Amino acid sequence: MDECLSIKGVIRRFSGIVAVNHISFAVAKGEVVGLIGPNGSGKTTLLNVINGHLYPDAGSVFIQGSRSDGLPPEKVAKRGVARSFQVPRTFKRLSVLQNMLIPSHAVTGRGGKAAVQRAEEILKALGLHEARNLMAGSLSGGHQKLLDFATCFMSDPKILLLDEPFAGLSLRMKETMREYILDENRQGKTFLIVSHDIPAISDLCKRLIVLNAGSIIADGGVEEVLNSEEVIEAYLGR
Repeated sequence: MDECLSIKGVIRRFSGIVAVNHISFAVAKGEVVGLIGPNGSGKTTLLNVINGHLYPDAGSVFIQGSRSDGLPPEKVAKRGVARSFQVPRTFKRLSVLQNMLIPSHAVTGRGGKAAVQRAEEILKALGLHEARNLMAGSLSGGHQKLLDFATCFMSDPKILLLDEPFAGLSLRMKETMREYILDENRQGKTFLIVSHDIPAISDLCKRLIVLNAGSIIADGGVEEVLNSEEVIEAYLGR
């Protein structure tokens, strides 16, 4: 397997509480993998470890074959990782277009006409082009979520970590995002997607990894995982 991301024995604690407990898995180049589990199961914490917002207490993270745990987020980004957040992290007093240009300049150093053209292509594909000159803070919550998602692609990442990308979106917005993910995947992008929207994530992914209480309890094909008694118990209780 041509590994794009490899997690080996990662542990992360908070004041003695183990949020991520000896997690190991790999994501191959070009995979779209869903990361699911009940609230508090460690999904967002794991994404934070992968992209450098948190350091692991033990274990290692490899991105495209190079060890990256311990690196700050900006250096992880330069290795080809982009991240979206549950709560959109937009610059509300800057325009939509300016928001798009920031990661391009910060991660790749690219600016000017080429960056603007790329930004406008992405905005058009996601239905945000007419809002390009509006302040990001004036957008609806759903459109801010789309903008946060859109900025991820300005750094030409190899792997995208998406945290609850479908939350708060209309059905039309969800479909727009879904189609964009599939299109980018066909072009070689790799995705690790955290979501509570089981129908959306099941439709998008061929593989699901399930966390519960900081540990992996299932990793496999969608149908196999969702029919697992342990997974059903984790979501619904005994």
